Order: sequence, then C-alpha cells, then structure tokens
Amino acid sequence: MTAKLTAVTAAPIAPPPALVPVVTGFGDFTNVPDHARHPRRIQPVTATLTPLDEGGALEETAQELFTDVMNQFGLDPQL
Repeated sequence: MTAKLTAVTAAPIAPPPALVPVVTGFGDFTNVPDHARHPRRIQPVTATLTPLDEGGALEETAQELFTDVMNQFGLDPQL
C-alpha cells in the first residue's frame, strides 16, 4: 500500500504550491501549527499489508502511514 499526496497547479509550468498541514481536533477549530513545514513535494510512503491481516495489524499499518506522512511536515503525529 502506498500513500501519495499530490497537488494540481494552475498552469503546467507553475511550481507546485506549498502543502500545508491542517490540524483538527474533536470540537476544535482547524489550524495550521506554527512550527509545521510547508513542503512542495511529499515523498511516497509505503507499508505492507497481507490478505490475512486483521484489526490490530491494520491499525498498526494505518498508524505507520500516518506517522510517515506527518513527519514530512515536521509534526509529531498522535492518533
């Protein structure tokens, strides 16, 4: 399984826009952390699942993907 984030530019020659992590919480407003990086490109993140994986393994894989993507923004992910 690979997670990949992409952005579409207005023109083919335009550089990709900076990506901004928007954080929401239960009942909170959305915000962008002041310390977050705003990368223009995100590296693909890969994790492995097997057909026999069940709940615990799926949760671990989801956490791994989430952590790897959020680290690219300089954020400490907490699910």
